[in-house]
Amino acid sequence: MPAYRFQAADASGVLHRGIVDADSSRQARAIIRERGQTPIEVVALSAEHNAGHINIGGRLKDADLALCTRQLSSLLTARLPLEKGAQRRGRAGRIGPACASALPPCAATWSAAKH
Repeated sequence: MPAYRFQAADASGVLHRGIVDADSSRQARAIIRERGQTPIEVVALSAEHNAGHINIGGRLKDADLALCTRQLSSLLTARLPLEKGAQRRGRAGRIGPACASALPPCAATWSAAKH
């Protein structure tokens, strides 16, 4: 099923971004409306994005990728939601800076997938 990146506003005007799976852009807009949001922009993602590739704004070095993977694994093993791990990175030092730069784009995807 194709995926669509969207930007939508709720009744209070707060902007939401995310990704939704739908058969067409029309269906994607309908799903967004069912969530109580008004679609502003709906764009089909390329096959590369549909395959699970997340563009984090650059390439991580191999050592940073290994460290990030270990840190995320530790969060999952501790049953700490990744969103909370991303939010707590500054105070609790749960994840390093390389991993921290990768999480905000992922967090938007996670929150969109929950709804």
